[in-house]
Amino acid sequence: MLIEEEIYKKPPEGYEQYSKDGLLLYCLLMKALYVLKQGGRQWYLKLSRVMKEIGFRKVQSEPCVYVWEDSAGEKVVVPTYADDCHIIGRTREGIQHIKAELQKHFK
Repeated sequence: MLIEEEIYKKPPEGYEQYSKDGLLLYCLLMKALYVLKQGGRQWYLKLSRVMKEIGFRKVQSEPCVYVWEDSAGEKVVVPTYADDCHIIGRTREGIQHIKAELQKHFK
């Protein structure tokens, strides 16, 4: 997940490089890391975008709960907390459909 801010981080031990002046060179991060404060926000933004693409809507009273419904009345609810999601549905077929859709976007 790409990050919007410029964040520099000290390189890992053994990968340090120094300038001609003897100053330690830092790394510009291109993607969010799990340990960064921005990591959770970037994950939430990506998950929200994917859920909308699949056809989910957010529950108005709780922005971390997503609901998907099809024309046949199948309903799937996905509550999320940090990087944990649960898939709740009336039928196994509905759950399998949502899992397949999510696997197209996430490993």
